[in-house]
Parts: sequence; C-alpha cells; structure tokens
Amino acid sequence: MKRKIVMVGRDAAPSDCFNQLGPLLLEKGYEVELIVGNGKPLTVSSEQISSEVHSANLVLLGMSSSPELAEHEVFAGFEALEKGIPYGFYGDVPACWARAREGAWFADLAKSADFYLASDEVSAGRASAVFPESTIRVATGNPLRESAKLASPWRQWVREQLGLEDKTKLILAVGGKFPAGNISLWSLLLEAIKLDSNFFDAQLLLATHPGDVGIRAVDGQTGKDVGIYQQLANHSPVPTRVLTLQDKPGAMEVIVGADLVIEHGSTIGVVASYLQRPVITPRVLLLDEALFRESGSYDLELISNGASLFASANPSELAEVMVDALHDSSRQAAMQGRVYPMPESEGGALKKIIQVLEDRLLTE
Repeated sequence: MKRKIVMVGRDAAPSDCFNQLGPLLLEKGYEVELIVGNGKPLTVSSEQISSEVHSANLVLLGMSSSPELAEHEVFAGFEALEKGIPYGFYGDVPACWARAREGAWFADLAKSADFYLASDEVSAGRASAVFPESTIRVATGNPLRESAKLASPWRQWVREQLGLEDKTKLILAVGGKFPAGNISLWSLLLEAIKLDSNFFDAQLLLATHPGDVGIRAVDGQTGKDVGIYQQLANHSPVPTRVLTLQDKPGAMEVIVGADLVIEHGSTIGVVASYLQRPVITPRVLLLDEALFRESGSYDLELISNGASLFASANPSELAEVMVDALHDSSRQAAMQGRVYPMPESEGGALKKIIQVLEDRLLTE
C-alpha cells in the first residue's frame, strides 16, 4: 500500500515549494495530496481537509503569515494531532519559526511537531526557542531561492521584452500582501525619484505580491476593478508599470534586468542578492509594524546580514542612497556574494526536504 503525504499551504512561497515537491514524491511511489492556495484563498472545505489528513501517513504544513491566512494549515495540523498522524512545518523564510512563538497561531501545534524544515542553519538553530527537543530541525533551504541561479545573458532579453534602451535605469519596487504598506513604500519611492535628476530617464516597475488583495479590489457599486496601484503609477514622475502575476516577464525574471531593487522583507530581495543586484530596504512604519505583528521582531533578513542598504522613510535620504547604489554597488555586491553564494545546483533543497520526509516515514 502506498504511503500518503498531504501538503497544506496557503501563501505563495509554501505553495510553490509543495507544487515542486508533489511530482517528485509521485515519482518515488508516494500518494500525494496537494492542498495549496498559491497565494490566494483556499476553497477546500474543512470536511475535505479532514478526510485527506485522516488517510495520510505524514502531513507537511506551510506557515502562512497571519492567523487568517493560516486557517487551513492550522486546522489540518490539529486534525493530524488528534489522529496521531506525524506532521511538521516548512519555513520558507528565516523568521517563519516565530509564527509558532507563544501566543502566535502555530504555537500549540509546534509543541507536538515532528520536524521543522528551515530556510538556513541559523533559522534551524533559533527555532529551538519554539520547538521542543524532540522536533527534528533541518536546514533544507528554499527551492524558490535556489532558482535564483539565472544566466546573466537573460538580462538583455528581459530588457528587450520591456522595450528598454541600454541607458535606461530599471527600478524594480517589490510589494507585499499589505496594500496600505505597499502604497506607503511606493509613495515614498515616487517622492524620492522626484528629487533627483539621475532618475529622470528611469523606468519603474511596481511588482505586486500574489497574495495581495489590493490587486483584486473592486468598486462596491460598479463591481469594476479599482486599480489602486495603477492610480499611484499615474502620478509617477517617470514611466511606471504595475507588474502582476500574469505579466511576462514576471518579477523573478525582471530581477535579472533590473539596475536597482526596492523592497521590504521579500523573497525577490533575496534573489536579487544572489544575483548581486543593488537592493535597498526603506524602513516604512506601516510595514515595520506589520512585520512585528507577524514575527514579534523588527529584524529584516537583508538588513541584518548586510545584503541590503538601509534607508529611512525620508524621501531625500532614500534618493541619496539610490543614487549611491546606482553609481557604485561593488561593496554591496561583495557582501551579497559572501552572504548568499550562488547555489551549486538547483534541486538541492527539494532533495533535502524529501530526505527528511522519507526518514520520518521510515520510523513509523
């Protein structure tokens, strides 16, 4: 009889990982059930989740970034716990373990978790603050970050697809799931761009997050798309496009052609660091407070490890940091190379995850 693995994830990052894991596990002879939202609301019923979990030999849970977004993951975890089915967590970013801290939405499940798959060694170590000694903590890495190994010749192709001349500076501004925070960050950026003539020949791309409800906002009376980010783009001092999940080239591809990345705690910022592109992280109050609610800390990975340049929420300061980064980013690139060495090969993280899952199944 085939062993069954159920994977449940709502946010885009765990969904992406599970979507890649599924076919590999099927090839190895396992039965696989994917319950993923790909950054959008899950429509599966509680009864369906219960049925799948109860027939599973192992359950792998994503760690979505709020109690509301993680509702189905938490439910699946408690169903597994009640039935004595082994389960564990996949943490796609360094601070994921903090979502299981005391009072957080995964806290009660963490006490009985069989394993925690961390994005790096430091996170695996810090996770001991919330997981008991019996929980296996393994630094498997993040498959999405591994995909940063993109060939440099793509840069010209990306810029040709966007219709950019060689002299045009391409600024990629990365959004998150929080519409008000995105507007704050991008408004600050527009103000900074207005202040310096170095940006007058720039092109700006506002990259939306797949889990951002702001891109799906509609007028309550007409039912038409509100286009809140397009409204912001219309007031930009430079040509500006809003980049959605459906657009090609997508944000992950655009990184290769970008001259500068503006972000606040994003996977794209990490990928840009792998590729040694200049990255700036402005400390925007709304985003900082959202980060604290999620992780219990104001620490941002890229600022903490020196891969990103810091800027306050002051347009003049941000403009100055941007100009410096465009002029000479060699020191930053050297730091990025030390902190984020390019993966030797793609697929390593997936192999490590599968190894942990198989080792756990062997102990049954």
